[in-house]
Amino acid sequence: MKVLNFVHLVFISCLLVSLHSFASSDKPVKGRFVITQQGEEQLIDGSHESITWFFNLDGNGNALLKISSWHAQFTCDGVYQVVQENKQLQFIWKKDSNPNSACNTPSPQFIMKQDGKNKWQIKSELFPWGDGGWEDLKISKNK
Repeated sequence: MKVLNFVHLVFISCLLVSLHSFASSDKPVKGRFVITQQGEEQLIDGSHESITWFFNLDGNGNALLKISSWHAQFTCDGVYQVVQENKQLQFIWKKDSNPNSACNTPSPQFIMKQDGKNKWQIKSELFPWGDGGWEDLKISKNK
C-alpha cells in the first residue's frame, strides 16, 4: 500500500509541476519600442549623426525593425524572428523575409530584456556608439 501511495504522490507531483510550468510560461511580448543613439562628432551644420531604431513586436514571435538615420550608415532593418531564451528576447534577422536588404551581423542581432515593470533594455553589435552594454529602450506610443 505504501508503494502505491508513493507512486500516486510522484504522479500528482509531476502533474502539478507540468501544470505550473505551462501556466507560468511567458507570453510573447507585444509592443513598440524605440532607441536613438547619437554620435559625438559634430557635423558642419552643428548637428550630430544619429540612428533611431523602431521595433514593432507583434506578440507572435515576429518583429519589424525600421531604422531612421541622420548622416550615419545602418544595416539589418526589416523582419525579425523573436525567440525567448532565459528571459531575454533574441532578434534573428530573417533573410528570406528581407530580399532587398542586407545584414552581415551574426544572429542574434539584438538582445532585449525587461528590467522592471515598464523598463526595457537592449544590446547589439549594430549600435555604433556606446560601450556595447545594455541600453535603455523607450516604449513608443506611436502606431
